[in-house]
Amino acid sequence: MIILFLDILADDPTAYQENEIMLQDYGGYSGLIQRGIGAEHYLENLKPGLCELKEIQRTTKRLTNFDGIIVSGSIINIGPDDQIKTWQENVFNLIRQAVKLAIPTIGFCGGHQFGDRALTGNPATIIKNPLGRNFGASSVKFTPAGAKHPLFRGCSDTSLFQWSHKYIANKLPAGSIVLACHPLSNYAAFQYQSFIGLQWHPELGALPESEYGARIMRDIALARKDDLISSQFIADEQSFEKFLKQAILPAPDSALIIKNWLNT
Repeated sequence: MIILFLDILADDPTAYQENEIMLQDYGGYSGLIQRGIGAEHYLENLKPGLCELKEIQRTTKRLTNFDGIIVSGSIINIGPDDQIKTWQENVFNLIRQAVKLAIPTIGFCGGHQFGDRALTGNPATIIKNPLGRNFGASSVKFTPAGAKHPLFRGCSDTSLFQWSHKYIANKLPAGSIVLACHPLSNYAAFQYQSFIGLQWHPELGALPESEYGARIMRDIALARKDDLISSQFIADEQSFEKFLKQAILPAPDSALIIKNWLNT
């Protein structure tokens, strides 16, 4: 299979490089995704925020060359008050075109939000979560449709997944199927035609040597420690150490999701 990896992590080279350094033991973000899909599948990497706009447009015109598309997480918010840049509009258009062509497409965290925004066309679709930030490992409640969906074969309501986001999907495109809910997000997973959005990070589960994502989540928590405390997500330094032990946990069942997606 030939998979397009739409890496929308950042449009700032410094921020992107910091993330690549954190993931250098796994081959960077694209290396992490390659592990998730397996060496038998070819991954083509596109960084919309860092490449020329014509490259995104050229890729959009040849989407039929791909068997599937993975849309990455992102540090960029696309809430109703955020200015949408031209490259983001191009990403929205690419996702809409992929759905029009019925190409299997899956979005993780920020990719979930970009896909939702693209398919609703509504600036109010993605909002800052009024219930607060979600960070760490926690489970979802699968809907009846989600419980029998082949994407989640081997997963259950006790399965842990890795989360790191402040914004959530507030609306879904008409005709969507809600697959999973979370106490901090009613639309933790949904499907609209050939697009599936997951608000969590299943790609982290592809790394057994990183405790199925726990080691990376610990690194992210340490990098964002000051912000986590100043925003009162975590009360203080002592609470932070307790948080690392209680909320940063392996998510082995998450490793099944990308494999299941490839086989559906």
